[in-house]
Amino acid sequence: MNPISTTELHTMAVRVFPSEEARAQAQAQGEIGSNDLVLTPDTGASLYTQMTAATAAAQAAAQRAQDLSDEMEEALTDGALQGPQGPAGADGATFTPSVSEAGLLSWSNDKGLTNPATVNIRGPQGPAGSAGADGTDGADGADGTDGATFTPSVSEAGLLSWTNDKGLANPAAVNIRGPQGPAGSAGADGADGADGANGADGATFTPSVSEAGLLSWTNDKELTNPAPVNIRGPQGEAGPQGPAAIVSTASGTLSSSQWLDGTQSIAVPGVTANSNVIVSPAPESFTAYSAAGLRATTLLSGYVAFGYDTLPTTDITVYVMVMNGGSST
Repeated sequence: MNPISTTELHTMAVRVFPSEEARAQAQAQGEIGSNDLVLTPDTGASLYTQMTAATAAAQAAAQRAQDLSDEMEEALTDGALQGPQGPAGADGATFTPSVSEAGLLSWSNDKGLTNPATVNIRGPQGPAGSAGADGTDGADGADGTDGATFTPSVSEAGLLSWTNDKGLANPAAVNIRGPQGPAGSAGADGADGADGANGADGATFTPSVSEAGLLSWTNDKELTNPAPVNIRGPQGEAGPQGPAAIVSTASGTLSSSQWLDGTQSIAVPGVTANSNVIVSPAPESFTAYSAAGLRATTLLSGYVAFGYDTLPTTDITVYVMVMNGGSST
């Protein structure tokens, strides 16, 4: 049998059989490998010596492997296997992003390197959100100063000019009347044309003037209305006190028995032929006054004469007021 070397110990298997016959049977059944160590009672003493030496060599090799492992671990822990620190590397480039209003993400860098491609990071337009709640009313603003009122004026010559109540520069005067053209000769009557189709109803513009004198418009076609215009001029000065409206008043009774040639008079102080008077019946005489068709017919100095359509059958009381100005009633 060949001597056993330590390099073979890790590959062989030890097979122990009670007899040579048992070993032979295992050999026949393929249970013994070519590198297996087979022991039987017939194995010689020399084999035992070899086994003892191989075992001792294996134990020594295992201890040496453990020692080497411990030394390597200690060297790694203490940094004995680490080399000196190398020089500092160059500073890297700083890439700065930028996003445009259109959602384009682009880059720039401080080393003149190639920048990443520009990418659109804005998604599609989302649906409109629901309307938010109404905000609270803001505080009233301070009152503004009164604006100037520009008043137009057109002369007989057609010159449009302006004045204003703030002493501002007025627009330049413009002649809005063109020159008179020569009269054209009368043309021959044309043949009657066919009736045209009915035109669409035009808009009706309705004016409105506020108490402040602001003229504004509305229309029934939802068209654009003319701009409001203040048509009230500045307040004029108060005029002098006029004479009293009523000069005198008087009343009298027209007697049913005093009519002469359809006429009867009552005395009215202060009345003249040129006076202006207002005549009315007393309330209790209104019906008879109206039925007779009574009226003042002539003004005399100090008297007012009455006439009728139908002769009154009862006495009628009338009132007369002598007025300043106006016409007789």
